[in-house]
Amino acid sequence: MGKFDPAPTLAAGLLRLARDKAGMTQADLAAEAGVSQQAISAYETGRKEPTLPTLQRLLAAAGLEMRIRLEPLDYHDSTLEAFMQTLPPAQRAELAERSRIRVEAERPPQDSRTLMPTDDVHVPAILAALEQHSVEYIVIGGFAAELHRVAIPPTRDIDITPAPTVDNLERLAGALRDLNARFRVLDGPPEGVEIPGGITAAWLGDMVTVTLWTDAGALNVALRPDGTAGYDDLRESLTFVNHEGYQVPVANLADVIRSKEAAGREKDLLVLPALRAHLRRQAGK
Repeated sequence: MGKFDPAPTLAAGLLRLARDKAGMTQADLAAEAGVSQQAISAYETGRKEPTLPTLQRLLAAAGLEMRIRLEPLDYHDSTLEAFMQTLPPAQRAELAERSRIRVEAERPPQDSRTLMPTDDVHVPAILAALEQHSVEYIVIGGFAAELHRVAIPPTRDIDITPAPTVDNLERLAGALRDLNARFRVLDGPPEGVEIPGGITAAWLGDMVTVTLWTDAGALNVALRPDGTAGYDDLRESLTFVNHEGYQVPVANLADVIRSKEAAGREKDLLVLPALRAHLRRQAGK
């Protein structure tokens, strides 16, 4: 792990930066803070998340303090507009044609049937498999936004983040086997590619994100969604939405926005104005 590798969590980044500023090794910081080097390593790699008091104590051991300040909310739309100006004219023209996203964002929510995934995905079959195997998971991404009834173009896949425990990954592996999950590879065969050795908890645990094709459609599994620390982070503010008779655990809309901002893909940037407008309407109720 290089000094300037992306940090998996905010706390990890702060600790790495603090050590760099203080010229300390992990062993130095551990000795000064009275903890083990293994603990510092776990915090810096994101395997464990320190509490706020613990983080403050570790930073103090490096001779630093963390100051938290509240500022007026800023969705940084000017940054998004500046990015759009860097795109080629043809691409900007395409985005202009899709500006209806912004208009729809200000309309009352539509009938939920217009907001669900396309026919490429059989959502009840995926939800049934997850429920039958008692998988702990949270829906994220575009489908999460649709379950919050945000007026955006329908998604073509389902994204989930599972609880990372070995037992839960075993249950998830069973559900994926029932769904006949295969690797979904860019420019690969439409039916996907068989996974060497099959789907196991160990295989899933080694993945950050895996894109799959199942008999029920496209399903993506993210152990650490962009901009988050994973399942335990999102669990704090999840909500449950009834869909097709299932109580679906869904990431909070603010967390969906946080993740899409961190991902920064064009398709994420396109829907951010609609997501933010919907969140503002929710806050105004």
